[in-house]
Amino acid sequence: MLRSRDTFKEAIDYYDREEYDKAIELFEKIVEEDSHDLDARFNLALCYMRKIGLEKEEDEWFIPEDKSIDDVYAIRAISELNKILEMNPDEAEAFKMIDGIKSVMDME
Repeated sequence: MLRSRDTFKEAIDYYDREEYDKAIELFEKIVEEDSHDLDARFNLALCYMRKIGLEKEEDEWFIPEDKSIDDVYAIRAISELNKILEMNPDEAEAFKMIDGIKSVMDME
């Protein structure tokens, strides 16, 4: 099933407004309806990363000092990124994002 463009756009709009919980809800719905939707999975992983306070600066992921850490969202982000890699093993950005999460979360 193809995702609704309106639903995807709405989720992106929530993400852009930093309303990550609402964006997560919509991206999860899209992925539930189409588990092969890599764009939705990628953006879902980004939402989870933002929920744990990860930000990107010059290709490096970091946790700003004023943000708290939530291991649940880190695990969810890695899970989504791994699912992307199962479908598209050459997705270099997914590898970088996983490495960034593991680095800042002190995960092996």
